[in-house]
Amino acid sequence: MSICLSEASSSGARKLNPLNPPELAPLAISSYNARMNQSFLDEIEAFLARTGMPARKLGHEAVNDRGFVSRLRQGRSPMLTTAEKVREYMRNHGTQS
Repeated sequence: MSICLSEASSSGARKLNPLNPPELAPLAISSYNARMNQSFLDEIEAFLARTGMPARKLGHEAVNDRGFVSRLRQGRSPMLTTAEKVREYMRNHGTQS
């Protein structure tokens, strides 16, 4: 059984999902992405502090992009595949100094 609500508009009725109101969905996704980006950046910052590795070196060696960490610090979001490459690199180089 599916629950739908209708919203009257000039072009007719529009079905609404009560579990995902349209006015809240973009905000929730944006907030989630911001938390995930900050969490990923926190992982990177901890790795850099622990290993003493410069941010540019991590970006270059992990994803061939010296400005990667700098752009994350400016608020950019990485692609999921790129984030996984960086995490894999950090797992394999976690004790390096």
